[in-house]
Amino acid sequence: MISYSQWIIKKLQRWIRY
Repeated sequence: MISYSQWIIKKLQRWIRY
């Protein structure tokens, strides 16, 4: 199972780029 934290962090990293 993928950790929700990891998924959120990955999405956050993408948002931070913008």
